[in-house]
Amino acid sequence: MNTLEDTNIKKTEYSGYTLLAAGATWKDKTSYSRNVQLRQPNIFELQLDGLRIFITIGHINYNGIWIMGCYELNIKEVECRDCKTATQAAEYAIKSVRFKLDKMRNSLSTIKNQKSND
Repeated sequence: MNTLEDTNIKKTEYSGYTLLAAGATWKDKTSYSRNVQLRQPNIFELQLDGLRIFITIGHINYNGIWIMGCYELNIKEVECRDCKTATQAAEYAIKSVRFKLDKMRNSLSTIKNQKSND
């Protein structure tokens, strides 16, 4: 799959790439061989305060399929359904993380605040 067809992937000054998607700048974390002339980014990462979200199309068990993960939220190897581009996968990943965080916040909201008598 030619990831460079995604118009939101931009070449950086030092022969790396960034992905501008889902309101954020994702950094290319692909491991490249020194001998490769045409670099195809296949892993992008968004580093936030306390969260690291990644998308990849280079996973050995998911050939040609975008997957995402966020280990801090125990999200691992989730298929980005119907995503054909890195931009679509990034948007899917952000929606998935927001859904998980909302679910966790709602779980905590069921606990009543109690004053302690300490």
